[in-house]
Amino acid sequence: MKKIQQRPIQSYIFAGIVILLLLAVFRLVAPFFSPLLWSTLLYIMFSPLHRRLIKKLDFNTLKGKILRNLWAGIFTIGTLILIVFPLLFAGRLFLTQIIELGRLIIDFINEKPEFIHEFFEKISGFISDASSEQFIVSASDIEAQFRTIIINEIQNIISLSSSIV
Repeated sequence: MKKIQQRPIQSYIFAGIVILLLLAVFRLVAPFFSPLLWSTLLYIMFSPLHRRLIKKLDFNTLKGKILRNLWAGIFTIGTLILIVFPLLFAGRLFLTQIIELGRLIIDFINEKPEFIHEFFEKISGFISDASSEQFIVSASDIEAQFRTIIINEIQNIISLSSSIV
């Protein structure tokens, strides 16, 4: 008959601490995964061309060292240009679309006040009915709050978009 070996509680506690520490380290490193993935992808894309260009250079000579560093600088600047220009273009388009969307919403609110007012009257009635008339909120209060929220959120989106770009 085989005797079942019992593990002391300390080994389970130690395993739990190790798992918690690994999760904490993973959480600390997680924001860097995306940049590391992109840099690895760019390296995989451009390293064959870079190796082909510097294959015949003699790194023991001054000329070879200078050319190697020059090619590295050119590839770095070229890769940045390849990334930055499309991102700036897309960011500019995105920001323009957000601004246009905000203007359309504000124009719709200003052009169709009766539609918006009816909608807020229904909301006011619903709030009164749902609260057994404990909370009485007028449609004009809801509309004023809605306008304030829309304007603030559009400004927040614009500032967030510009900071992302």
